[in-house]
Amino acid sequence: MKKIIISLIFVGCIFGGGYLTKQIQYHNTTEYKLLTKGYTKEQYHTLKKYLNEQQLTSLLNLDVESEILNLVSMKDFKFNHLERYLAYQGPKDVQEKIHLVNADIDKLNIPYHESMIKFMDATYYIKDHMERYMAYQQSHSDLTIDEIITNVNSNLDYDYYTNIQDTDLSKKNLIIVNKYYKLDQNYIPELVSIDHAGHQATKETAEHFNEMIAAAKKEKGYTFKVNSAYRSYNTQNSLYQRYKNQHGFAWAESYSARPGHSEHQTGLAIDMVTSSSTFDNFEDTKEYQWLMNNAHKYGFILRYPKGKEHITGYHYESWHYRYVGKEIATKIHDLNITYEEYYAYFIK
Repeated sequence: MKKIIISLIFVGCIFGGGYLTKQIQYHNTTEYKLLTKGYTKEQYHTLKKYLNEQQLTSLLNLDVESEILNLVSMKDFKFNHLERYLAYQGPKDVQEKIHLVNADIDKLNIPYHESMIKFMDATYYIKDHMERYMAYQQSHSDLTIDEIITNVNSNLDYDYYTNIQDTDLSKKNLIIVNKYYKLDQNYIPELVSIDHAGHQATKETAEHFNEMIAAAKKEKGYTFKVNSAYRSYNTQNSLYQRYKNQHGFAWAESYSARPGHSEHQTGLAIDMVTSSSTFDNFEDTKEYQWLMNNAHKYGFILRYPKGKEHITGYHYESWHYRYVGKEIATKIHDLNITYEEYYAYFIK
């Protein structure tokens, strides 16, 4: 009998010890720790469905929040952004919150607005302009999302000749010069002659210009007359002052650039007409139509197109062509956008 009792005690110790061991092991699991923290078994199994063991362990450092259960099951959820999702006082819609945080909108420190998603989904949206889009929308509620983006990307939320920046010369053929970007008065590019009249442009501009007009003559027998190409800072200053004295300030601002703000100083711009046309009627010529269909093939864009005056800041100029290179010119032509828009979105 004594032996039986001892045997039963021994067996009990074995099974009891095994149970205690299992209990100790379970208490060390992430599941137990999360349940102890306040999650239910059902919530734990939901979390386990979407998170790995390391991520589950990380939840022990966070307070229990029902939003976590909603977040982990959402499309595009990123665990490393979890604390930012929870902290962002943005939309109530969880999927929208994920979209905004993934795009770093929470880092901009601007109040959430329902228009943010619409701006982000627009073609030429630029994240760093979000605050400007929002401000511009408040004063231009009649404009569409795309119109607001176009205007802000083109700096039209600023008055002309304010917030001026120096032209980034490292962009070379893709530099921008307009009412918000300027060249130093001493800037002179390396120039070569483009015709017998003494007009000058950069070497690459001249080469592609001559290639273009040679093609037009060979294909159609068309010829062009250069009216203006490179102009120095001082020449532009004299021209602008003359226009202002003759036609008034408003006219000069719409038809002529202030010194330092003219594309002609870059050596990349050429004004051209035909021997039988002027600026006033060049757009009615067959030569103009040929340029509209072919100039981009040689690296040139119509710099100030019709219907885009509010973006470029200048009246339509059918005669003013700017060299940017064949690939970029073709893209601008195909997208039907101005250089302001292209520069903001693809270059800057």
